[in-house]
Amino acid sequence: IAAVGGAVAVIALTYAVSSYYGHLPGFTEDDYRLSAAWDRPPATELATIGLALSLDLLPLLELARPAPARLARVIIACFTVHGIVTVAATPMSKMRGEHALSTLAFLLMLAAYQALVVATVPKAIASKALRDAFCTLTYASFGAIFLVFYAFSFWVRFGELYWLSVAELVALVVVFAGIVVGGMGA
Repeated sequence: IAAVGGAVAVIALTYAVSSYYGHLPGFTEDDYRLSAAWDRPPATELATIGLALSLDLLPLLELARPAPARLARVIIACFTVHGIVTVAATPMSKMRGEHALSTLAFLLMLAAYQALVVATVPKAIASKALRDAFCTLTYASFGAIFLVFYAFSFWVRFGELYWLSVAELVALVVVFAGIVVGGMGA
């Protein structure tokens, strides 16, 4: 809960700072992506440091969680956290290629993390209700990741960023809810 709460607070703060400095909307009038909020200082630094500090709790959660494949979960969680911090640290306006590659790497690591977690963690969650909620949210996260890829292709084909902003929000809510439920179940 602390990792997700900290990340949500950092994301909200970066949106507030970017709005205050007039950096939102981003490239177009419908651009409210995370990348748009993190694109200019001081929001870039705030997102990079804040996400690193808050989400570094995720590998610790995996270390403490009594479930199979603990070392694999810790390593994949570290790479996943590193991925989102790298996305925050590579502003799209200045480092477009690096930003695109780091975003792709993060989404692939997130999918790998979710796959590993859904394969190993449900056995360790005693409550059936929490286990079912965790599995539902984790499977939904794959749909949310696919939605981000689809919305990205929609941006490339039609030039509209609104759907990518919505897809990112859906993915954040589903993934963060899964982390919270999984943490409560542990």
